[in-house]
Amino acid sequence: MAPPKLPMTCGEVVVHDFGKVEPHKSGYHDEEFIYPVGFRSSRKYLSVVNPAAKCLYYSEVVEGPDGEPIFRVTCEQDKSEPIEDKSADAVWSVVLERITSLTRRSSRAGAMPSSANRGAEMYGLTFDKARKAIMDLPGATECSKLRANIEASARADRLAQLEENNERAATHEAKEAREREKEKQHLVKMVKPLKGGKRKKNEAYVQPPEMDTLHVGQYRCMEEGIEILPAADPQPSAAVRDAHTDEDQVDELHKIWELAAVLHFIRCFRVSLGLTTLTAEDFHLAFVECSAALKIIHLRLLLPAADRRRAPEMTEGDQWLVLLRKFLRESEARWDPETGTLEKDPPEWSKILEADPMPDSIEQYFELTLRQRALILWACCEHLVEADEAERVDAFPNVDWEDADAFRMTPRCHDARNNAYWYFDGSDGVLYREGTPAPSSAGRPTFEALSRGYEELAEVGKKLMTEGRKHKKPELLEFAQWLVEEEAPKLLSKAQAAERAKSKQAMFELMPRKRSSRIVDKEVHHEQRVKEEAESAARKSEDDARRRADSEKRRKEKERDERLREREAMDEKSRKDEELLKQLLEADRERRARKRRRLMAAARESSDFEKLPVVGVRTSSRIKDKGDPNWWETGNKVEVQYQAEWWQAIIIKVRKSIFSGEDSDVEVLVAYVGGAQEDNEWIKITEARIRAPTETWDASDDEDYSEDEEGGG
Repeated sequence: MAPPKLPMTCGEVVVHDFGKVEPHKSGYHDEEFIYPVGFRSSRKYLSVVNPAAKCLYYSEVVEGPDGEPIFRVTCEQDKSEPIEDKSADAVWSVVLERITSLTRRSSRAGAMPSSANRGAEMYGLTFDKARKAIMDLPGATECSKLRANIEASARADRLAQLEENNERAATHEAKEAREREKEKQHLVKMVKPLKGGKRKKNEAYVQPPEMDTLHVGQYRCMEEGIEILPAADPQPSAAVRDAHTDEDQVDELHKIWELAAVLHFIRCFRVSLGLTTLTAEDFHLAFVECSAALKIIHLRLLLPAADRRRAPEMTEGDQWLVLLRKFLRESEARWDPETGTLEKDPPEWSKILEADPMPDSIEQYFELTLRQRALILWACCEHLVEADEAERVDAFPNVDWEDADAFRMTPRCHDARNNAYWYFDGSDGVLYREGTPAPSSAGRPTFEALSRGYEELAEVGKKLMTEGRKHKKPELLEFAQWLVEEEAPKLLSKAQAAERAKSKQAMFELMPRKRSSRIVDKEVHHEQRVKEEAESAARKSEDDARRRADSEKRRKEKERDERLREREAMDEKSRKDEELLKQLLEADRERRARKRRRLMAAARESSDFEKLPVVGVRTSSRIKDKGDPNWWETGNKVEVQYQAEWWQAIIIKVRKSIFSGEDSDVEVLVAYVGGAQEDNEWIKITEARIRAPTETWDASDDEDYSEDEEGGG
């Protein structure tokens, strides 16, 4: 398998290297994920240096000195100190804790990943593309703890057990068939001649007169004097009448290669679909008649595996057409990570036809041509083969899907004109030839049946042998010899065996019906055993489903409880931090108030207060004269009266009506020195509680306010 194309984008994560899988070393995989040595990915997230911005993180898996894995995360803004730990969850928990410690007093922490598989999600290991690429690496299937490998092994064991049970059942059926054949032979020996008794020893044998040929619906009476009554000819349906009288319709069916592909698909998956072996003639007849057999085929393809048993019950009405129309018209919506939008896929009918075959009602199905019906049936088969792994396993639980293309047929050979010859196993002598596209067929190749039985197959094989020798095509010559020498005689023997079995069955039906009580008891016991096994399997399946549901429910409840506990712990921590910050701010504000009261009291007690200069007091560069009309400009320092005391403040905003030039309409937003942001308030400059600053503005207050501003206010 080709290596994945790197770098690979998986959502917000970019994988640069998938590394090497170490299946036999401890710690390099668990039940959910594989951690290859050398795995390296990157993603953007909040920086541990400046949480207000995002930066690039590199996540790696390296091998430690003791052989155990080391999970390393490196921040692009701090490459000198990479973070390392023993698991992906632990190393990313350290990163998130650092970010939280820097942002717990603000709302910049952003959306944190879920607690379950947090580290794997940040590494990018939870994405389906990355998982598939890692599972394709050498050694991935040898990881013994990985749940996917355990389930695959269990599935293989179930398949092996199923095959063993099928072989045992086949052996049992063959044994019973031999016993029934012995019983028939015993009955034949016991039957006496119906008329005339035994012939004498020396009496010449006299050939009995020929019997009249019986037609459909007639019966034969072996007693003399009884008139043979001819039965009325049954009137076949229009579809049957057309199928038997119109040779062109039969030829058209043999020219539709999609119909041959459908028959091959049914033969490959008949056990999973619950269908019996169909000959090409029976399949074509069911297709033309649209009989119950064709309805069952459609239902088995459209229904889930658990509901396929109800297919015979659903053939009476039009429910199969309702399901078929729903399948053709449904359109799935998928998320496009590049555009970030939901895009709808085109409906199924658009892949095979130019227009909706049943736009108005299901009755329009019977107005379609044979080729259109064949294309619809072929699309149902292709949908199951092309489905994703989960849908295919659900549809065919007993099939190994490791290489789905192995179920597709390839041409047996090509001739000198590059025509391809197709021969499907079990096709009863039907050989197809695919010709090169004609100029008038819009690029579509021709498809026709060269033979329809063992006699025609042998004649076609002889012609192909002559052509192979003439044009020196060893591949064609070998295939033709196989048709003439092996396949045609095998089909002849098969037809003769079927004819003999038919004759034996007819003879057996004419014999008296007498069954051995031992055989009857054996069949009854066998039916009871099969019924008990089916009931036991159903009960076991229900118990397993109930246990899985309970386990899943407990796991989800545990995850929900963990998330709630983490959220409550983070909320409690944030609340305590906010309370501590509020207490610190209140204490600082009280300290400033006490300091101001102390200075003002000392100034009042001094008798020469107005004459002496104030030591350590400076005049602010932004102080304006009281007569200056622009003393309330933004950035100026003012004093505001609050609870009978004057407090220092800074003007941070000014607003004035554009329709008035009066100062009475001017309002300023003041921020108290040492106060909190919620203390800011709007005041009109005409109010008596605001004034220009005095000459007692302490320089230490300016320095404290500057420190508050640099710290974020």
